[in-house]
Amino acid sequence: MNAARMIATLGFRRWYERQLIESHLCLVTCFLCIILLAVCIEHALPQSALRGSAAAVFIAFAAAAGGIWSWNHYRVVFSRAERYGHVAHCEHCGTYARFEVERTSAASSRGEPTLNVRCRQCRHRWTMPEA
Repeated sequence: MNAARMIATLGFRRWYERQLIESHLCLVTCFLCIILLAVCIEHALPQSALRGSAAAVFIAFAAAAGGIWSWNHYRVVFSRAERYGHVAHCEHCGTYARFEVERTSAASSRGEPTLNVRCRQCRHRWTMPEA
């Protein structure tokens, strides 16, 4: 489900919270993969038996791939949440994250949809994300 549909369905605050939780879970996964990679390298280096080293090398490659994927996913999800979060306040009355999604536009240059929203308090309209 894309960001625009999830914001319209869940509301901005719950969507933003879920994005932060997802991104930080990916960050923790990245750290765990780094630790697993270090353990596998330490296990594989001193051994001369090819059988034990081959399994450790395979697990090390899997940990490296998982770490790279989780780091990239963390950066994408966290930066998207922050871009939307910086423009989620009404410029007119200053209310944060209390808006209704009126319409979604086509994807921007970053591949994210732009949302036309209206403040629930003062009915001011703006587009997000602007940046």
